[in-house]
Formats: sequence, C-alpha cells, structure tokens
Amino acid sequence: MKSLADTFLHIAVALLKDVQQAYPAYGGVAKDKERLSHLVRTRGLGFFTLDLPSLDAALTNALEHGLLVLNGPVSKTVSKKIKVPRLFRGLWLRVFTHDACLRVDPDVNSIMFLRQLCCLGKRIEVGCSPQRFEKSLGEYYNVEKELPEPSLRWNCDVLDPDDLAFDLHCGDLLRSHCWFGESVSRDNLPFDSETTTNDWSLLQRFQQNADIVAQSLGEFDPIWFSNSLHESGQGIGFRHGPGAVAERSGQVHKYNFVHWPAKLNAVFPWSHCGKIITDSRECPSSHEFPSKLIAVPKTAKSPRLIAAEPTEHQWCQQLIRRFLEARISGLFGRNFIDFTSQNASGTLALRSSLTRECATVDLSSASDRLSCYVIERVFRRNPTLLHALHASRTRWVVDSLSSTRTGFTNNSGRKPGTEVKYLIPKKFASQGTAVTFPIQTLVFFIAALTSSGVVLKKPSDLYLTSGGFDGGLGRLRNKLRVFGDDIIIPTHGYASLTRLLTLLRLKVNVDKSFYKGYFRESCGQDAYKGYDVTPIRPRSLSDDGPTLRNAALDFSNNLFNKGYWNAADSVRSAVGNHQFWRNLPTVGRSSGVVGLTSFCGSDVAHLKSRYNAKLCRYEVRKWTFRATSRRKQTHDYPGLLQYFTEQPSPLTKWEHGIQERPRTSDGLRWEDTGLVTYVRCAS
Repeated sequence: MKSLADTFLHIAVALLKDVQQAYPAYGGVAKDKERLSHLVRTRGLGFFTLDLPSLDAALTNALEHGLLVLNGPVSKTVSKKIKVPRLFRGLWLRVFTHDACLRVDPDVNSIMFLRQLCCLGKRIEVGCSPQRFEKSLGEYYNVEKELPEPSLRWNCDVLDPDDLAFDLHCGDLLRSHCWFGESVSRDNLPFDSETTTNDWSLLQRFQQNADIVAQSLGEFDPIWFSNSLHESGQGIGFRHGPGAVAERSGQVHKYNFVHWPAKLNAVFPWSHCGKIITDSRECPSSHEFPSKLIAVPKTAKSPRLIAAEPTEHQWCQQLIRRFLEARISGLFGRNFIDFTSQNASGTLALRSSLTRECATVDLSSASDRLSCYVIERVFRRNPTLLHALHASRTRWVVDSLSSTRTGFTNNSGRKPGTEVKYLIPKKFASQGTAVTFPIQTLVFFIAALTSSGVVLKKPSDLYLTSGGFDGGLGRLRNKLRVFGDDIIIPTHGYASLTRLLTLLRLKVNVDKSFYKGYFRESCGQDAYKGYDVTPIRPRSLSDDGPTLRNAALDFSNNLFNKGYWNAADSVRSAVGNHQFWRNLPTVGRSSGVVGLTSFCGSDVAHLKSRYNAKLCRYEVRKWTFRATSRRKQTHDYPGLLQYFTEQPSPLTKWEHGIQERPRTSDGLRWEDTGLVTYVRCAS
C-alpha cells in the first residue's frame, strides 16, 4: 500500500509537469524531482506537512516585505551569490533576484506554482507528535495566565450585584491599581507620557463606539424574541448545534434536559425556554455541567482545542446567536459584517491586493484571548445582553486531555506532570460555543471602526438608510469587513488596530497580516496584484470510505479548475479505487452534478446505459454518493419540543428523535442521464 508521503510525492511530481508545460524553457524540473524524492526519503511525511509550509510562510513574508529570509530544513540556497532556495530554483528566480530581493514585476504564475507545491500537505488532517500536542496544550494554559482578571463576578450566579458594570472602562487596562467603580480619565493615568496618553485616547474612542453599538442592539428579552420568531415562521430561536456536547454521546435525548442551572434559569426560565407549555414536569436539577476541553485534528503542526458545551447552555446560546445576527443585519445589512457568506471579504481582499487600499489582519488564538474583562466593558451599556451572556456561559472547563500532558507548569501552580481536572477560565468562551463567532466578530468590528478613525456620536450613526450611513461610517463602505477573526481594514488604520488589539490583550498574527506589499489573505482567499493565488490544500488523501473518496474527487476537480491538469490526473492514479474513477460522469463546471469536471461540457458515453421503460427515461450506471441519517426515537414532550424547534414542512416526512450524524454511502446506481425522452402515447 502506498504511504501518504509517496502519494504527495506522486502529485508533486505531476505538478512539476504542469510547471514544465507552463515554462518549456525551464530545464531544472528533472533536478527538482530528484531533490523531492531525496527529501521525502530522508524526512518522510513531515517534509510535506511541516517543512514545505514553512517555505510558503517565507514566500508570503517576502511578498509583504520585499526580501526573502530563509530558515528551516529546506532553505538551502543555490550558492553564496544566488540566495534563493535550491529546491524549485527556476520558479524562485522568476519572483526574486539573485540577492533574494523581490522583483519589480514578479511572475504571478510562478508564485501560484510555488504556493501550490509548498502547501500540498499543509492542511492534511494527521495526528501531530506528542511533543507538539503538549506544546499546544501548554500554550492554551499560558494564554489563560496572560488574561486580566474580570471586574465582575463571572464565576457566581449573580454577575453584578453592586451595579459596577456601568462605570467600567477599557481604559482600566492602563491602570493596574484601578479599584472597582473608579472612573478612569486622562487626569488619573498612572504614567504621564505621550505613549500612555495616546493609548488612553485610543481606548476611550473604542469604549465610546462600543457603548453606542451595544445600545443600538436593543434589549434582549429571550421569551419575547423567541415568540416573535415563532410568530413570523422562523422557528423558536432555541436549537441544538451540530457538534459535540459535554455530556456523553447518546446518554440522554438532547430535548429532554437533565440539568438547568440556577444561573441559566434567572435569564432563561426553564418553564418558558426548556419545555412546552403543556409539559407538567418540574424543573430539572440545578447542577451546572462543565464544558469539556477536547482536541480535534487540525494539522501536523498543532491540534485544534475546542470546548464541548453542556446541552442546556448550547440550547440558549443559539438564541443569543440568532439575536445578534438579526440585530447586526438590521443595522448594517450586509455591509461590514455578513454571517452567511465570506465571499464579500474574499472579493475585497482580491481587490485590495491590486489597490493596496486595505490591509488584511489575522489574530492568533482569537477566541482564547478574548477575555471576560473586555466583554463586560464592551456590553456595559446593554445589561440585558451582558447578563444573558453570563447566564449561558459555562464557568467550568474540565480538562479531559490532562492525562496526556506532562512536563510543564500549569496555571494552578502545581508541579509539572500533575493532572489538572478543572479550569475556571478568564476567557469569555472557547471555540465550540455558539456565541463565540458573532461576539468576536462584533468586538473586532468595533476595534476596526475605531482604528479607521470613526467615532460614533449617536446610535443613528449606525443606521443604514436609503441614502447610506450617517456620520463617518459611510466612507468605510466596501473598505472594512469583519468575519470572525479575519479583519479587513483601510491600510492607514493598520498600526492603530494592531496597537488597540494589543491593549485589549489580543495578539495580531503578523505572519498572516498584510498591509505593505501586494499580497492579501482573508477568509480563504489569497491574492497578489489582483490575481487569485490560493493553493488547493486537501484535508485527506485516501479512498478508504465514501467520505474520503468524495474528498479526493473534490481535490482532483479543484486542481483541474485551477489549471493543474497533470496534478488532477495524478490524484486519480494515486488515490486508487479505479472502479470509482472509471464510473464517474464527465460534467460541466457549473452543472452541480457529482463527476469529473470539464471545460467542454458533460459526457456519459463511456458509461453503461439503458432505457427504463417504467420511468420513460434513459439511464446510465454511474458512481453516486448518498447521505443518510437515522434518529433515535423518543416520545412525549421532548419530541413535541423538537417539532416546534425544527418546524418541518408539512409536505415532507418528519421523524422526531436525536438526529445521528449523517452517514455517506456510495456505489454504482442507475441514474437519469438528464436527456429528455418523448414517448408516443397509445390511442
């Protein structure tokens, strides 16, 4: 059986054939193949998952700063006079001079080929080494140490018993000795310096904008908002997410809540939010189940650490998420923020790579660094929403990964190697929480707005009218967009945004943020001088099961659509269920039918065909995919609650019960060809 490293090598060699066809005069392809083979033999799969991606990082950094700085195991230069990597030297020299300086007119196609070769294995979902796993887990706890302690009582049932929230201010971050309730101003700053004064002014403008945005969202009444959604035929707002929950899978029906904490009940009464009116059962246990820290595969460099939320918390968080999305959409339309699509951000990044009018900013561990300290100040003027966020937030995280971690000091002060069972986080929420994405999008939007020089004076400055936006917000239209931690901001505001986010204890990923050169990256769109240079990065390369076969087909089609035709063919030979590939139809790029894409339209002549007299149609025998799912049946009131939550169409069959994860099946089936057949009817 061919190893994954050999599969990548096979595809990389085919990519070099595409390079040869693009540049017939390039004579170094044979040497590049020899070097690739040697490096794969000596370094194994890590060559594609770790070494080459580091070379891609050097390339994008050079496109930003104009100078190629090499480090790592595959950065050996051609010679002392030719300071570009020996591997793929012909492509490098079309982008950089012999002194490793960026050319005035670098070849965009060479940039695209280099990025595709370097990023082949960057996103492949493989387990990282134990050392890298421990490092990632250690960083998770180290980030927690760096966050400021919240001023309000996030770990208690009552968040703000002394009404302190109104007087909180982001400028408190500049005053380590600030007391609760003490107002901060320029006169009582601890340091009298120009830098501190500028920082205070930046935080002051951020706080002012945050107050107006928070007020403009309006009061959050969960019962009223849920009823309004139901009356308009949009469901009840409460729902369960598709991901894992903290409880054991299959332990309990999701709509039959076993726990409903007192903190949650204060804002989301169980009698109105956790059951239907005719349900006569008493309120369940007030025990608060902790969220569970879990690791999911990401890359060979590090896993992705997320928190699986308790069922009842996730249920209420979904209503808050729906509220935020509805209110933000009502304020801005699809300007600045669009939760349904990343296309606008990608288009703006593509345009900015040519005009350089906007910078793209990426954050490191954005959700883990967004603290309760910042959240309580951003939403201080909207107490109903702030208390709802507190009520639905899980205050405990159980570390289910502790038994695998040794060798570093944890945040509880225990000796290295000691297991940590529970963590009381200072972060607002980890990935896996339903409100994380809209909350961080809103906070980063306010930061970007402030850094762009806009200071809101009244709530009406945010409203979108037929004439546009009032105030200074109108000039940022089509220049500022935020989608999670992907921020696009006018270039002149980049320095201010970097400083503001640093003051808020967030961290800008400078290696993935671009504002100087012509390279931009945002929401999966990589661009240089107006050209799309996004590499195709597969997450799996295997034919072991229908899901993986479908992923291999998508990878092959994506390579084909990019113009890497030899590489697309190599996927079919390397990922090898030959019966699968032989029985796929050839389809047009925009047909929406599963098959091998083509620029010349559809073709099924190579497939077996027949005429189905019962259905009066021509059919072909082709390989198809089908997704099926089952439900664990339940009855009584939880099933009725599920019905009102999902609101199925009366024209479709609906079954209540826990929706199990869909299972994909594939195989040969007789399917309609799409040809119209006319049959003469008997008289």
